[in-house]
Amino acid sequence: MWDVKKQNCIATLEGDSIILSPDGTLLDSNVLKDIKLWNIAKQKCIATLEGHSKHVQTVGYSPYGVLLASGCSYTVKLWYSGLDLVRGENWIIKAIKRRKEMERNI
Repeated sequence: MWDVKKQNCIATLEGDSIILSPDGTLLDSNVLKDIKLWNIAKQKCIATLEGHSKHVQTVGYSPYGVLLASGCSYTVKLWYSGLDLVRGENWIIKAIKRRKEMERNI
């Protein structure tokens, strides 16, 4: 992470996919099969989302930041990003696995 005004690095995160939420929270996926949400101002992890069986390759937010999506090994998980999530509880609302029928329709 960079302090743009001071033009210096203030923290280093190691992850495969990093995205900034509409509210300024940073979302980071890694090879440890989990997703971490970071409070940028405090440089502190505020939640860890667990539920993937393999390394999480990509993460993203819905346009208004209500849902998170994470993907790994032909599986997409949708997470509710309300207040309960910030408290560290996992709220997986949907897990979609790739099926051969889906591939034919793409």
